[in-house]
Amino acid sequence: MTIPLDKLRDQIADTIGANVSAHNVPTVCQSVGIQDGVQEGDASDAYRSKRAYVKRHLLKRDKPALLEIAVKVLTEFASPALENTVSEMTTHAEHRVSQVTRKDVVKALNAVGHLSGEKGLFALLSTVFGKEAIEGSAFNVLLQSRTLEQEITKHYIDNPDWDNEQLLIECGALICSQTTFFKLLTELLHPMSRRGDEQEEAAKQINAALRRDGFEMCAVDSVSGYPVYGIVRLQPNVPGAMKNLIFASIGEA
Repeated sequence: MTIPLDKLRDQIADTIGANVSAHNVPTVCQSVGIQDGVQEGDASDAYRSKRAYVKRHLLKRDKPALLEIAVKVLTEFASPALENTVSEMTTHAEHRVSQVTRKDVVKALNAVGHLSGEKGLFALLSTVFGKEAIEGSAFNVLLQSRTLEQEITKHYIDNPDWDNEQLLIECGALICSQTTFFKLLTELLHPMSRRGDEQEEAAKQINAALRRDGFEMCAVDSVSGYPVYGIVRLQPNVPGAMKNLIFASIGEA
């Protein structure tokens, strides 16, 4: 997946613009490496448009510099969108789950019972895909008043003609970033969602597909004696050997 550098510039600018007053934007830009120093007139430029000010100073930065700046910005301000993009351009840049495997994983989740287990369905979906995606904009341009939350209530809860696979397709599981896809899997296996045999069986179903692309869900931590699953990259040509942790659940302890 190739992510345009301009998307990274936009998200850096959006994050600073949303969290910093215009008067302080030049100073913050200096502190995170966007500009070398603060000059007279910078504050007035920032007052015209914080976002435009930041982005203008990012235009000549190359990819390594932009990523370094993004990491510094994330140490100061929370931004799930920027964090996701940085993760896609670094941790998930080379080792990818194929579209075929995604489809197989999503289909395998039909065997795990209610998707969210013991956790509230909309709480889980909002954690993974974002509250705005679930509760916000219209689900269909022809049904302007309908949100995805309303469609899920209709088709998965009240009159269940969507199975887990269809629910996740509607939420974007086949087209979301790999970071989001892996977050979905770890949330589904977190002890707040399912435990015991149900958790173990869900991991088995997911791994049957995931291992084909060199990834595996395995216990990397525990909460009150229950395993917390993360996703690891397996050693090539060494069945079952763990290479490194790619994604771990950071759900409720």
